[in-house]
Amino acid sequence: TPKVVSAPSSFPMPAVTVPAGLTCSDFTVTGQTTVTLSPTGGPLGNGTYCYQDLTVEGSGTLAASGSVTVYLTGQLTAKGNSVVGVSSNPGHMVFLMSPTSSGTIKDGTLTGSTEFYGAIYGPTATLNITGNAEIFGSVIAKKVDVSGSAEIHYDAALTDVTQVSNQYQASLLSWREVAG
Repeated sequence: TPKVVSAPSSFPMPAVTVPAGLTCSDFTVTGQTTVTLSPTGGPLGNGTYCYQDLTVEGSGTLAASGSVTVYLTGQLTAKGNSVVGVSSNPGHMVFLMSPTSSGTIKDGTLTGSTEFYGAIYGPTATLNITGNAEIFGSVIAKKVDVSGSAEIHYDAALTDVTQVSNQYQASLLSWREVAG
């Protein structure tokens, strides 16, 4: 078993702030549909998107044709054999979960045979990863609950993705494999 070493001090996890001029609305991908986000698309034309509640289900796929940043102000739900992200490069899709106006964020849920390729940064979020869901990338959150046969596979390429912490560059200090 790899030795787990704690950092000498806590890592600051600043809140995510949605950029000015970026409006957020609900969005759903379902029914074996593929939606591809563009690095030159989105409301600001720079690959930045914002969703209140984002749902990917029913064998739906949310992908990207290059590096995109997705702000979430509400619920992230991926279920029912869905795929989120870019399997060949998890660094192309970064999710930044901001607190809602009341100061709390709804939980994120990845369940069933869902595959998620990307980075999630939600300093006040609780993420529930259940069933056969698999994450290939990184997760930074207040609380992460993993149950069933769900798995998280850290992708070291995300160590250089600075928008994951919205301010700081993360470094891998240690890791451990947890048997389910």
